[in-house]
Amino acid sequence: MSPANLFQMETATLLASKRSLCIKLIFPLLLGLPFVLVAMPLKARLAGLMILVVMVAFFGSSVAFVRCRREGRLDFLRTLPVSMTRIMADLLLAGTVVDLMQVGSVLILFLLVHASALTLEGLVTIAGLLLAALLLLNALGMALGYAVKENSEIHLAGGLVSGAVIFISGILPLPASVRKLIEPVATWNPLFLLAENLRGLVEGSRMEADATFFLSALLLCALASACILRAVDRQRFPARRS
Repeated sequence: MSPANLFQMETATLLASKRSLCIKLIFPLLLGLPFVLVAMPLKARLAGLMILVVMVAFFGSSVAFVRCRREGRLDFLRTLPVSMTRIMADLLLAGTVVDLMQVGSVLILFLLVHASALTLEGLVTIAGLLLAALLLLNALGMALGYAVKENSEIHLAGGLVSGAVIFISGILPLPASVRKLIEPVATWNPLFLLAENLRGLVEGSRMEADATFFLSALLLCALASACILRAVDRQRFPARRS
C-alpha cells in the first residue's frame, strides 16, 4: 500500500475489524427496519429513510472529520507528499463508499418488501441518486467538520444543520405556502428525487426521467472507476524493464 493512497488507508480504518464492520452495517439496518416493516403511510416511510440517509452521511461525516482533526490525523496527513485536494477527495470517496454499504442495504430491503416491480432502469436510477446524495452530504459534512473544532460543538451544529438539510429537501409534509418556497431547491435535490423514484417503484408508476437514468449510470461508472483506480496500488506492479 502506498503511503499516498489515502483511499486504501481510510477504507481500511473505517472497516478495520469484523466488529467494526458489523456495527457499521447492522446499526443503520436496525434503525431503518421500522420504516420497512412497520405499517405506516408511504410518505412516512420515505421521509424516515431519507432522514436516515442524512444522519448517516452528513452527521456521521461531520463528526468523523472533527474527530480526525482532534486526534491529529489530519495534521499527519498534511505531512504526506500529497496535495490537500487529493487528501479531501480520498476522504470523501472512502466515506461515501462505506455510507453506500450502510444505507444501501436498507434501501435494498425496502425495495424487496414494497416495490411492485423492479426494473434495471429503476435500480440504476435509485443507486445513482443515492450515490449523488451521499457524495453531496459527505462533502457538506466534511465542510462543517472543517469549520467546527470541538466535539461538543459539532454534535449541536451537526444536528441543527441536518434538520435544515432535511427541511429544504422537501421530504417532510409541509404547508402548501412553505412548500412553494423550498420547491425550487427540492426539485434539484438528490434526496427529493431519490424519495420520488422510490415512491414510483412502490406505486408502480414510471418516472419519466431518462436524463436522470443516464446521469445515474454515468455517476455509478465514475464511482466504480475511481474506486478501482484508488484500490489498485500501482507500486505493487513495477514497470517492466525493456
